Amino acid sequence: ILSSFRSTGIIPLYPEVVLKKFKKPTTEQEESPHLEQIRDGSSWRQIHGLIMAVVKDPSSKEAKELSTAFYSLQTQSELRNHKNMGLRDALETKKKHKKKKYTLELEGPRENTGSAMFFTLSKVKEAQLIERMKQ
Repeated sequence: ILSSFRSTGIIPLYPEVVLKKFKKPTTEQEESPHLEQIRDGSSWRQIHGLIMAVVKDPSSKEAKELSTAFYSLQTQSELRNHKNMGLRDALETKKKHKKKKYTLELEGPRENTGSAMFFTLSKVKEAQLIERMKQ
């Protein structure tokens, strides 16, 4: 047991052993969520800021056309994503209601006495068999 504590750096306390197990994120890893969000097209402001940072003259005609094109593409992407989410929700709702429910006739018609009715497993299986024969 002591050797396992030593190898993990707990007893005696060796913080270097513990800290080695946790890698520090590099600058590339820190920027990746930001770049992924831009590549995803989820934020028009971030894309516009990136365009303005890359383009030498933001007031030029080409820069404005590029900005307009990206804005149009981002808008179309948002509309498609919204439509896809709606279609997925509709499909899930349709799948939930797909199974048709029916009641088994476990007994013939009888007078409703208002009391609880219990059925054995064999009676339920028999009623299911009769229902399958009807179909």
